[in-house]
Amino acid sequence: MSDAKALLQYLLFSARHRLVKMAAVVSLLSVLIMLSVGVGYWWPVERGYSELLRQTETKRKEVINSVRAADISRAYSHSAKQIEVLERKLNIEAAQTDLVKHLSQLAIKQNVKIISEVYEEGQAQTGYVPLHLDLNLQGSYSALRRFISGLQSLPTWTYVREGTISGSQEGLGVLKAHLRLVTYRKVKTGKRQDA
Repeated sequence: MSDAKALLQYLLFSARHRLVKMAAVVSLLSVLIMLSVGVGYWWPVERGYSELLRQTETKRKEVINSVRAADISRAYSHSAKQIEVLERKLNIEAAQTDLVKHLSQLAIKQNVKIISEVYEEGQAQTGYVPLHLDLNLQGSYSALRRFISGLQSLPTWTYVREGTISGSQEGLGVLKAHLRLVTYRKVKTGKRQDA
């Protein structure tokens, strides 16, 4: 402790000297100048960096919003087209014989054999009559797949409610499929529906 006291007394005695005071003032001024130069350089760089971050975030949000708007626009136009197709299919006044003919043409086109078919007309609901179809088909896997995907090309709205595919005893690569389809058609005004 006495060494620290002695060092402090020596520094205080030295600080009384004129050159030491001047050196302390010069060193204090140089520290202040270095701090002001550092702050003068750092402050604009920091502000520029913050501004760049803000502009980048703004541009990113603009790009995300424009991509979302484009996606929504594409989805809307696709949905509008699909709605038009669905409305057109629902407004067809097709007889049961027309539906049988279209299904037979699709089966022939896709190389699928219709083994049996049962049609049952449902009760009219809000101007549309559901027709339930039970089809037993036979063909290769790819032919059955093409037949099922070809249902959307029919002039009426037809969808697969239930389906099973199993092996057949007809030979290698031949499969049997049982499909339960439902199709909707507009109620014919003033005409009797086909049975």
